[in-house]
Amino acid sequence: METIREVNPSRLAWGTFDHEQNDYVNEGDIPASYSGDSIAMGQPIRKPFRMDGEMWVAIGLSNHGAQAYRLCPLRIFSGTPTNY
Repeated sequence: METIREVNPSRLAWGTFDHEQNDYVNEGDIPASYSGDSIAMGQPIRKPFRMDGEMWVAIGLSNHGAQAYRLCPLRIFSGTPTNY
C-alpha cells in the first residue's frame, strides 16, 4: 500500500559533502535516514526520522521524493515479514 505524504522540502534536501567534517551538511532528516544499503548488507539502520508521530527510515530516494518504511516493534507487527 502506497501513501503519499507532503513534507517540507527542506526535509528532503540532499545536502553537500564537507570533506573537512567527513560528513554531509545541510542534509534533510529524510535523506540522512537512508538505510537501503545498510539493510541489504545486514547492518543496523541509520537514525530514523519522525513523521506524524511515528518513526520511519528511508529506503529509496529520488528527485521526486522518498520511499520509506514505518518502524514498529516486532511484537505489534501483524504483517508478513519479507526480505529487502
